[in-house]
Amino acid sequence: MEERLKGLPERAMGRRVVVSSLLSPDRPPALLESTLGRELAYVVSHTTHHSALIGCLVAGMGHQLPERFGYAAATLAWMDRARCAP
Repeated sequence: MEERLKGLPERAMGRRVVVSSLLSPDRPPALLESTLGRELAYVVSHTTHHSALIGCLVAGMGHQLPERFGYAAATLAWMDRARCAP
């Protein structure tokens, strides 16, 4: 799957998709327009969120994970810039 995603052309990110999302258990799913790129960005963001939660649980159990585990790309970029600041 990873290779298939890496092989997608840049123009595919703007491809329109319809997402079916169940927002309430007593209503039918909402059909929402989006793009493939937006949905993939959401998957990355949501995965990072879960990784951060896993990191907290693992740390609470006294174990260690890699230093940058569970941080969003924007946070890592900010940390790297702040580290270099005088």
